Amino acid sequence: MFPAELLRDSAKPFGIDLDTAQTERFHLFTNLLLEWNGRMNLTAITDIQE
Repeated sequence: MFPAELLRDSAKPFGIDLDTAQTERFHLFTNLLLEWNGRMNLTAITDIQE
């Protein structure tokens, strides 16, 4: 499960308020990034918690 609340809390100190649609889009992006990272080395991040 994607930690939407963690993402919102992490963005707040930067003055960014994320709504549900934005956190869902970020979730889709991170899932795609992790999926494609398994095929080609895009990032050292291998877990959504990183």
